[in-house]
Amino acid sequence: MEGEEDKLNTLISKALDTYKFHMFANASEQDIYIQVTTDRFDDYQRAMMTMSWELAPFNFTYNNAESSIPPKPLALQEMYRVSQILSQDFDYVRVDLYQDGARVYVGELTFTPGGGNEALNPHKWDKKLGSLWNQHTKIQKQILKR
Repeated sequence: MEGEEDKLNTLISKALDTYKFHMFANASEQDIYIQVTTDRFDDYQRAMMTMSWELAPFNFTYNNAESSIPPKPLALQEMYRVSQILSQDFDYVRVDLYQDGARVYVGELTFTPGGGNEALNPHKWDKKLGSLWNQHTKIQKQILKR
């Protein structure tokens, strides 16, 4: 039992990196942005990445120019696939995922990141991302019955 307790303590002390996929209905892969949070308890870093794993030309609150490029996750395509499935019935949703080795875990679905109060920098990206938001997608009745 002591080995299991040590394993649990190690997992608790090691915060997994968070991959937050910003998913818009009918958006192409080039319009997918991934907010990556690393070293949550030590040297907190946040970077906004593209699917081609480059720093995005904008950020939320934190300055992307000061962010280092986090290691590309091994399961990036699997995380994208999971995000597509979970977001298919919504105009916009942020899908939060974790990777531990080859395993992908779902954290949460967020419809108003930062309570809608996080500023985009540069501000022109407010309009660009807003143009991806098709607010006419209807949630089908069978989805509501689930």
